[in-house]
Amino acid sequence: MNLKKIQQIKEGRLDLSDFLIHFTRAGEKNSFSTLKSIVTSGQINCGWSIRGNNNKRTIFGHKPAICFTDMPLFSFYDYVVKRKDHSKVDFYGVALRKKTMFKWAQEM
Repeated sequence: MNLKKIQQIKEGRLDLSDFLIHFTRAGEKNSFSTLKSIVTSGQINCGWSIRGNNNKRTIFGHKPAICFTDMPLFSFYDYVVKRKDHSKVDFYGVALRKKTMFKWAQEM
């Protein structure tokens, strides 16, 4: 498939994005403080993604992870508004180009 055809397909799809988003949430700090910490330190800390009142983790395996979503920004905004729980997801986050992330992953 050629590049022009891929671009045509992407233009008709509102659910595709060139970015990956790591969103922040209110936890020990507020979500904006978390974002400032990411920008200042230049790193995103990995974790186990503990969910619910039963402290069940959603990351399986022996190592913690960093979660990203590839939903478009308008969908991300809509998701935060509808979820109405800033302890789970908030409006602040870091967006990185997929191409850059895939390149970094290959270098690891």
